[in-house]
Amino acid sequence: MSRQLVVVTGARDRAYLPTYFSETFPTLEARCVESVPEVRAAAAGRFHETRLITYLCDIIIPGDILENLEIQAINIHPGPPEHPGSHPDGFAWLEGATRFGVTVHELAAKVDAGRILAVRRF
Repeated sequence: MSRQLVVVTGARDRAYLPTYFSETFPTLEARCVESVPEVRAAAAGRFHETRLITYLCDIIIPGDILENLEIQAINIHPGPPEHPGSHPDGFAWLEGATRFGVTVHELAAKVDAGRILAVRRF
């Protein structure tokens, strides 16, 4: 079997992400899911070849799934580290922030506790 990418995201992004990934990475099997049971089903028997990404969702991936994945799971977070959690754009706006950004970090059993891999600010 080939490597697979499982993206946990909402319905809006499910509409275009699988096509984007299949066109950009034709050897990668990509699918979008929006619940923990769907993550379990997608990774079952394939923990050694599955990359899990969470993107624009409030789903918390249980520790037992993260522990079984052999490829580090990551979260793409719309907001720099100083604005963790949900709705970082709104909090940045309320605080009068003049800079914003995006953070990519490893998923850990404790929310927002994973090692930061990249930050881009604008």
